Formats: sequence, C-alpha cells, structure tokens
Amino acid sequence: MRIDVVIRLRGGEAVAAQARELLAVLHARPGFLGGRVGQSVEDDGGVAVLAQFADLGSWRRALGATDVKLLATPLLGAHAESVSTYETADEAGPGPEPVRRRP
Repeated sequence: MRIDVVIRLRGGEAVAAQARELLAVLHARPGFLGGRVGQSVEDDGGVAVLAQFADLGSWRRALGATDVKLLATPLLGAHAESVSTYETADEAGPGPEPVRRRP
C-alpha cells in the first residue's frame, strides 16, 4: 500500500527553503519513494510538500526520526495549514488503461 503525504504550508520562499530541507531529510528515510516541493501559482505564500512512502509504517517511522523531528516540528508548528495522508487507491499513467485500481 503506497502512501501519499500532502503538507500545505504558508510563508513564501523562506518556508519553501525549509520544505526543501525537510524533503532532503525524508529522502534518507527507509521506505521513501519520492517527493516534491511546490509553490502556489494562485496564492502568494502557499507551499506544498508532496511525498510518497512505501507504506504507512515507513511514514510514521520517518516522522519519529530525530533528524526529521528537528526540521519538521518548528516548520509544521509555525507554518502548517494541513498535513494529510492518503493510501493510493487508483492511479493514471501511460498504458492501455488510463486509470487503474491498485491491488
């Protein structure tokens, strides 16, 4: 079961820089599959961190790691609008079926 994590933040470029640092630390955690940091094109100051983990346990263990806590706690405490975790159920991409259900 793949997990998608969406973290919405406020604060512009300074927060985006901290979000990139957080993503770099998450990258080193077991079960991390990939991620990105985006800045809103419609809402000045909006930043999003999108991360994928192999499973819910990998995400939870990553949050418990000391290096992640040191970056995430002040960032999320001061700037987070929301943190949401989703299990991937359907996905789209190249291939014969445009949208397919994950087993």
